[in-house]
Amino acid sequence: MGKSALVLGATGVVGRELVRELCESPGYDEVEAWVRREIGFCHPKLRARIIDFEGISDIVPHKFDEIFARWARR
Repeated sequence: MGKSALVLGATGVVGRELVRELCESPGYDEVEAWVRREIGFCHPKLRARIIDFEGISDIVPHKFDEIFARWARR
């Protein structure tokens, strides 16, 4: 059984490529991306959720094996 991953910052150049790599990897069964806007990429392993990061504390926690985050200042 493969791992699950959460990717934050998946709409940038690096994040988008990371999501593609994780989805193509046999080591991952589930990839979830929390994004501000559409990611523009579909894959059976991928679940993209548009998130209001101002209300992130309202999101029900889910267990992931790995979390990848890239934060940029706005």
